[in-house]
Amino acid sequence: MRRNRQYNRRSNAMILLILLLIHLTGCSLALPEQKSGGDEFCGAYLVFPGDGSTYNELISSGFGVNSKGEIIQKKDNILEGSYGNDTVSFEGIDGYFIGFLKEENKDDKGIGVIADDGFSDVSNQLKVSDSGNEEIGEATFLLPTDCMSSFRAYSVYRRADGSFYLINNTQGVHIGDGSADSEYTVTIGTSLSENMDKQIMNTKKTSIKITVRLVDPVKKLVLKEMNEQDEVIATTEIRNGKEEKIPYKVMAQTSYVLVEETLSNKEKGDYMKRSVFSFGKENKYTHQCNFPGEKADIGILTLEISK
Repeated sequence: MRRNRQYNRRSNAMILLILLLIHLTGCSLALPEQKSGGDEFCGAYLVFPGDGSTYNELISSGFGVNSKGEIIQKKDNILEGSYGNDTVSFEGIDGYFIGFLKEENKDDKGIGVIADDGFSDVSNQLKVSDSGNEEIGEATFLLPTDCMSSFRAYSVYRRADGSFYLINNTQGVHIGDGSADSEYTVTIGTSLSENMDKQIMNTKKTSIKITVRLVDPVKKLVLKEMNEQDEVIATTEIRNGKEEKIPYKVMAQTSYVLVEETLSNKEKGDYMKRSVFSFGKENKYTHQCNFPGEKADIGILTLEISK
């Protein structure tokens, strides 16, 4: 399975205090208890509960998901995870991981942002100031407008022994009757402080910012090659074969291309969206198409149109 990845070196620092900070656009969240003992915040686990599907039906009798989508465990308030194939997963919970990890089978000791399929626009930036450094991993997750009613982003921690766990400490974000291009943002992070003589000498912040955006998925995608007389000289339907990119080269006599996308929306019904790409000084274009993904997500297909 492919993973989105953005790379940036990080160095380890002594952690004297870990404070989990959660900021959610439009909602207020309770702060969880402070974590200690060398555990390190490393990412977030995005979950879509309460949609009537099979998501989050936990096999183990030790945990469950209630009607609000909260992960329930008999002991403590954490759920053990496992690491493999460049991701962190949690048995019985269907979700999407994004976080700061070292990619497997790599000799370099640097740590970068790794994100599961479903995330797009993955980026990693380091902000340096006199008070300390802040490393921010960001990504966008596309959802069909009529697919889900809520989502949750759970904090994921890594222990000194390399094991992972998830904290059930967050409230859900209700999407409601959102329209296409509506966005919902959640930021999860930690502030790590180094103290000397009871004074803060340096602060290191780490955060993951997830933007969930609603889009109307593509049902049908057609490319029409047009000549200078505005006549159609070629028509090609592009089918979703789960590719990430599809190169498309037009004929020599093509003046411009019409990209016609039939989009699906339960409220409005199917409708047409057209994009035009003209050839002149520019002979190469890219166009993003949002097909339904394998699970809750949208699978992004990039058309590479050239002449």
